[in-house]
Amino acid sequence: MRRIAMLVAWSALFVVLSGASECAHNRYRIEMKPQGDALVRSLEVTRADSDDKAVPAEVLARLAKAYPAEGARVEGDSHLYTGTFSGALPADVGGSGTYRHLVSKLGRAGFYAERFGGRPDLGVAAQQRLAAADRLADLLLGWTRWTLGEQEGFARLEAFIDRRLRADLKDLLFYAATAILLDDYAEGAEKEIGVRVTQRLVERGYFTADEVPRLVVAFARDDAAEAKERTHTMAFVRRKIAAELGRPADQAPPAALDFLRTPDDAHASLLAYVKTTAAFHRLAATKKDAKPQDALDELFEDLVPFGLLGSPDDLELQLACPLAPYATNGAWDAGAKRVAWKQAALRGEPRLPTFAYALWAEPDAAYQQARFGKPALTGQALAEVIGWRCGLSADEAAQWDAFLGGLAPGKDLAKKLGAFRFKGEPAGRDSLADFATRRILQGLDLAPASVPGGTAEGRPPREKGR
Repeated sequence: MRRIAMLVAWSALFVVLSGASECAHNRYRIEMKPQGDALVRSLEVTRADSDDKAVPAEVLARLAKAYPAEGARVEGDSHLYTGTFSGALPADVGGSGTYRHLVSKLGRAGFYAERFGGRPDLGVAAQQRLAAADRLADLLLGWTRWTLGEQEGFARLEAFIDRRLRADLKDLLFYAATAILLDDYAEGAEKEIGVRVTQRLVERGYFTADEVPRLVVAFARDDAAEAKERTHTMAFVRRKIAAELGRPADQAPPAALDFLRTPDDAHASLLAYVKTTAAFHRLAATKKDAKPQDALDELFEDLVPFGLLGSPDDLELQLACPLAPYATNGAWDAGAKRVAWKQAALRGEPRLPTFAYALWAEPDAAYQQARFGKPALTGQALAEVIGWRCGLSADEAAQWDAFLGGLAPGKDLAKKLGAFRFKGEPAGRDSLADFATRRILQGLDLAPASVPGGTAEGRPPREKGR
């Protein structure tokens, strides 16, 4: 897919992106341990893929704001931080997180969720990419006017770039974003999108199905060649541009297209043009020693935010947990009693940002045994009832706790559960307590018939007309 996009954007995309390389990045390791309403969080950060092992100053400044000074220390190349947090978690890696600990007589529940880096405002990001696609089309228009404006048939090429190519660049951005997003959740999705894009480009006339094998060979030849000899893909591009200029297919491309003979030639021509643009002059006015490549990099950072212009940071995350979560996107380690997330790299857009969550509920087995004859509420059902209990008013919570305290195992337990009402609630109607009593009855495996005169929810039927 990357090469298809390069082809469609011609050599400008090809030469800029083909120069992207691995960059130094940060490696984070975070360990968390719940302590009641608080979460103890320890972070270690090191520098990877760099001869200079110094962690960037801006990263250290961000971490210094996130953690107490007494919790910071340095060990060799590692910077370590420890802090205790309740509710909102620190934006140490960039992002947003929450930890909540809820307690009731039936047990306790924990909630952890955190976004690491990335952009949650996907709609705004998509608009920015579309605007960047327009800027790229404008760049290609300006470049071709600068290099080919005097050529016979240029008006046709100009219209092609301004209308068809501009629209197709935007479509390809969405195809690429969809492929990358889906590939995180459905194996093989990126391949399907790649085939879709190939068919779309055939449909739009960029090449024919018969030309695809020759393109594959051209890519392969250029992969194996030295930079100055990577002429095969560019020869295809020159032929396509010559066709848009109205040149017959049996004629060689005009000499005016020699600036596209190799990727290096095209790159040099593009940089020379960029140096004449208003965008570069604005950049040069605000940035000392600005270079034309800087202006291109700014454009491609908006257009292609897929990690091609730099390496994303690495993250390894662990959360101690008293028991297996009933819901998590991490891996549960029963022996160590922890959830682990091993992320090779923090995801940037268009992927959904890297996200970790774990939900767990720990029953008070002794309390439930004494009231229900067994732990009737566990896992998600327990967490839901605890959350419901924490949302009650103080008076309602006191009534509920008193009701639970008076229960005991026996044949009338289901009847009592179905009949409970808060003060002021009329008999025979739905009760606020139904949310909890239904889940308890389900946990007790009580059939509706075991509730005398009751419904499937374990309460008396409604009066007619109510």
